[in-house]
Amino acid sequence: MKPLSTGSANGLPFNKDYWDDMYAEDDESVIDGVFNAEGHAKYLFELFKLMEINIRSIGDMGFGLGVLLKEFVRQFKPSRIIAIDPSEECITRIIKEKWIKSLNIAIKQSTIEEFDIKFIKEKPLDLVLCNSVLQYLPNKNIEPVFEKLALISKYVYIAIPTAKDYEYMRSELNFTDPYAYERSRNFYIKAWKKHFIAISHNLLESRYNVKESPFLYELFRY
Repeated sequence: MKPLSTGSANGLPFNKDYWDDMYAEDDESVIDGVFNAEGHAKYLFELFKLMEINIRSIGDMGFGLGVLLKEFVRQFKPSRIIAIDPSEECITRIIKEKWIKSLNIAIKQSTIEEFDIKFIKEKPLDLVLCNSVLQYLPNKNIEPVFEKLALISKYVYIAIPTAKDYEYMRSELNFTDPYAYERSRNFYIKAWKKHFIAISHNLLESRYNVKESPFLYELFRY
């Protein structure tokens, strides 16, 4: 394996220095989806249970440290898992983890832009995680990636800090991310609205692969 080029705001690869600096697993971590990964997984598990949606397959497009994916696997117990990340360090780390040994999981080193989705489009995943990924991609790649995500999934659980979110993190949490592009809420909504419908906190529903949605209330579909 080798480090893959990225389109992050400063153009640097997501190497060991990046993970050590930005995503350390410790008591002082403020990374959403790391320190509170269990809460995210429980929230979505209960939401899908309420809506009587079965989640049998999960993808993670940019799994990073693998903390969030591990918690979702623990909650949902999927029979099929696909996970990608551009970081050599993250690939090496996850394939050594004991919790993946008995799973039907495909792990690939790839950026989300370069990931070949042909084999997934034929049988879309029930749920795809895409946590803190899109803020590192250049503007021109955002809508194509949303389209790709919508083609391979029924639901996407996604987190993307906006410029306003980063302003809050700097002032209140003393957190900065020099790798990230800071863009407006409207930028992201415009990019995904042809491909997804927002239905709940962090949750998007594919316009291509969900024919009869259980999320019916018009007020919360946008």
